[in-house]
Amino acid sequence: MSFTDKDHAFLAVYNDLIRYPSSAAVALALGLSASRVRARICELRRMAEVADNPPYIAVRHNASVPMSGTSSVAAMCATPAIARARSGTWAS
Repeated sequence: MSFTDKDHAFLAVYNDLIRYPSSAAVALALGLSASRVRARICELRRMAEVADNPPYIAVRHNASVPMSGTSSVAAMCATPAIARARSGTWAS
């Protein structure tokens, strides 16, 4: 699977951490919802795992999703609720 021009245009904005310091800023610039930006970047990371020559994808640290010792796409794309469900630490 190869990356399209549309994918590269999305990544050009997403990777610009100076102009767009947050996922919300990326969403605003692209006219998307913040949840769509997060979903799209997960899709692109999965594509990059199997691509021969994947483009650079910046890592944005989200304070609501703690980073673990793993760098797998599944861990990076998990929502906080899914992470809590898997660990059994549901907060009331």
